[in-house]
Amino acid sequence: MLFRSNGNAEDDYLIENSLPIIYAITPTYTRELQKAELTRISNTLKLVPNLHWIIIEDSEDKTDLVIKLLIKSGLKYTHLNIATPKNWRLKSKVNCILICDIVQSNNA
Repeated sequence: MLFRSNGNAEDDYLIENSLPIIYAITPTYTRELQKAELTRISNTLKLVPNLHWIIIEDSEDKTDLVIKLLIKSGLKYTHLNIATPKNWRLKSKVNCILICDIVQSNNA
């Protein structure tokens, strides 16, 4: 279903709030192309009505780059961070499992 605005803010609010929330989960880690990739993703996600972006950083602390990007995006978001143990090979898979557990426990 495509959401198209007719320019009436009240109608847009009613339509958007009648749609289910869509959760987009994005694991990320610090690298050269991180800002470009997250900017591209955020621009695409802006096209989806009633979306909540869950982004989890593989780090000890939340980075300024991701904090600023999320604020600038204007999207509804949850920003989490967890450092994956060094001896784990599939870092992003572990983060996705963690986020899926959080989403399921909050929507149960």
